Amino acid sequence: MRGLGAFLAYRLLRTLIALWLVSSVVFAVMRLSGDPVPLLLPPDAPIAEIERVRHDLGLDRSLPVQYAVFIGNVLHGDFGRSIHFRQPAMDVALSYLPATFELGAAAFLVAVVVAFPVGVLSAVRRNSLLDHAAMGLALIGQSAPTFFLGVL
Repeated sequence: MRGLGAFLAYRLLRTLIALWLVSSVVFAVMRLSGDPVPLLLPPDAPIAEIERVRHDLGLDRSLPVQYAVFIGNVLHGDFGRSIHFRQPAMDVALSYLPATFELGAAAFLVAVVVAFPVGVLSAVRRNSLLDHAAMGLALIGQSAPTFFLGVL
């Protein structure tokens, strides 16, 4: 049992490190992509308005403070606002959840109805035409780009 506890603790530690690295990259990309204020305001916005929005977004603070606020907000489930949709980012992500579940259910259905029986038949009839065709189709499916498979 001690081995399992150590394994789970190790996996948890690696997961936390991976989440920290991903969040750090996201923060860096957001900050390196430029100032978002011009996207939020009209081009002829007065300087005072630009400075007010920068202050409201916390962009007038140092990068370490911005990062600490970013991590704190993420830990509390606040992922900010979408500049494009002008609403909370979590609401935007959740609005696409039904379509995501629909695609996942369709893929699961194909796997259960088609792939599982073909895999069993391929295992029973090794080196047959069906086995080679199934392996070729699986290779194509694994090699095809996801944007192409998504259209299918």
